[in-house]
Amino acid sequence: MTVLLAALRSPLPARQALPGLCQDLERRLTQHGKGRAPVSLRLVHAVGIGWQLARTWCGGKQRERQLKKQGGASRLCPICKEARRVTHHEISQYPHWALWEDRRLLCVTVYKRGALAVMRRLQHLRRSR
Repeated sequence: MTVLLAALRSPLPARQALPGLCQDLERRLTQHGKGRAPVSLRLVHAVGIGWQLARTWCGGKQRERQLKKQGGASRLCPICKEARRVTHHEISQYPHWALWEDRRLLCVTVYKRGALAVMRRLQHLRRSR
C-alpha cells in the first residue's frame, strides 16, 4: 500500500496538504482526475482549487493515521515548504502592513497608507449597505 500527500494549489500563500491511502497509485490518480476522489478533494475541486501529488511513502493504514494524527501535513510537503520559503522571502525583504479581520487576512501591503486606504474603503462599503 502507498500513503500519498496531495498538495492543494491554493491562490493564497498558506498552503495545505492532505494525506491519503491507496493500493494502486496510478489507478488512484486516474480516478482523482475523473472526479472520483475523496470528499475533501471533491470539495476543493468544486471551489476551483486544484491539487497535485507531492509525496509518497510506503506503508499502510497505520502510517496514514500517524500522519493525520500528528497534523501539520504541509510541513512534510516539499511543495508547501517551497511556497512558504518564497513567500516569506518576498515579504521579509520589506516592512509590510497586514490588514486582518476576524482572523482572516484581507490585505498585505508595503505601504501603511495602502492598508489604511483599504480599511477606510471597507468601512465605507459596510456603512453604505
